[in-house]
Amino acid sequence: MVIIERAKDPRLQELKEEGVHVYSYSKLNCINDCLLESWYSYIKHEPGLQSVYGLLGGASHQVTEDLIEGKATCDDLLPALHSALDECDTLGLTFPKDFRGNDSIKEKWIKDMTRFCQNFYPPRGKYIIEQLVILRVSPTRALQGYIDLTKLNDDGTVSVYDLKTSSRYKPSDLLEHGRQLVIYAMALEQASYTVKNLAWIMLKYVEIRYTWYATSRSRNKTQCIRIVNRSKIYDTIAPAVESACRDAGMDEADIALLKHTGKIKTDFTVTAPASGIVTALDVRRGMNVTTDAKIAEIQGTDPVWVTASVPESFAPHLAHARAQVEISALPGVKADVIRSVVLPAADAATRTVRVRFLVSNPQGAIRPGFSARVTFTAETENTLLIPSRAVIDTGRTKRVIVADGSRFIPRMIETAASSAGMTSVTAGLAAGEIVVTDGLFLIDSEANISGVLKRMQADSATDAAKGAHHD
Repeated sequence: MVIIERAKDPRLQELKEEGVHVYSYSKLNCINDCLLESWYSYIKHEPGLQSVYGLLGGASHQVTEDLIEGKATCDDLLPALHSALDECDTLGLTFPKDFRGNDSIKEKWIKDMTRFCQNFYPPRGKYIIEQLVILRVSPTRALQGYIDLTKLNDDGTVSVYDLKTSSRYKPSDLLEHGRQLVIYAMALEQASYTVKNLAWIMLKYVEIRYTWYATSRSRNKTQCIRIVNRSKIYDTIAPAVESACRDAGMDEADIALLKHTGKIKTDFTVTAPASGIVTALDVRRGMNVTTDAKIAEIQGTDPVWVTASVPESFAPHLAHARAQVEISALPGVKADVIRSVVLPAADAATRTVRVRFLVSNPQGAIRPGFSARVTFTAETENTLLIPSRAVIDTGRTKRVIVADGSRFIPRMIETAASSAGMTSVTAGLAAGEIVVTDGLFLIDSEANISGVLKRMQADSATDAAKGAHHD
């Protein structure tokens, strides 16, 4: 075991020569806590057995101060802790047991200090390490103490920090334990310093600030401030951190790694929710992006959507129709339709209804932009079908030319849907009647259609009158 002693300060010798009694604050504190230990230490000069907390606390103080002073690095913290723990085992110094007789106190202390060693970085600024301060309380008496860290602030003031590896103080004990810092501040003020603030640096604890729900019933997120053991940092903020990680695009594997190591990756892979072809990439190396920024567009390839425009006259049958999709670029291949959706709006310009089909594409053979042929099959009531080319559609009415022996009679009809060159007739024709399908192309305008139909109607009326007169 190495015992580190402070160098003698000439100011203490000067006070002794002046007849001033100098009292060490640590000595007074020992007398206040335990008279028996004080008698052995300061009267008989027989130091008692060192406690596990004393040895570990001293080692932690020393390596932390060395780190801040530049004599050690962050990588030296954890080995120093392990070395001190090994020394405790060698000397037989043990932690107290918990009320169940288990080692939870030891495990918690080691876990807290391990987290400290893994995540502590030296504070910025200029510091005086182990500064001796002397407070003259009377012409013949003075108090002395050593400040762990005295920070020299840019505004000419100083800040006093005391390193602690002990547990947090209860609110009722703050006044008692805070006397030490107050004495340090009084001594510095007496030496013409201006003290800005005083604080303990509790190595086992940390203050965390994060945005989350204050209680389980809160509806809105607010800033939460907690002081927790270093070993419980992640447990405290886990819901908020995991939610923020998911919002940032981290997958469950990265989040699990964060939970295991306690360290956030600076580089991680953003996985797209679906596979496909990248059609747009709006990010470059070195760019800063926000959580709501669109950095890429991906066109999925399995499944794919096929959109068909269907005449509005077929709309009533689409809900019950079966569809067969054939890709023009893949002859003989019939696509596997997973489901179909009839869009609610119709296109007024083309008088069509759009139908979307979700088509399986496991091999990626169907590419975006391919054309397709969609065949609908629907069961309807029996209806009369005629060739579509037999229908004369003027835009206002629909007619056909019926052959009655040697006569040709125009007939107004009502139609439904047309498909595969055939038109369904709902009124105006009966089964067995003959309609003209060829020769109608000679009537090449609406005016000609109207004139021809009128003459046909007149001829038909004359023939009917002659027949009646003959009878």
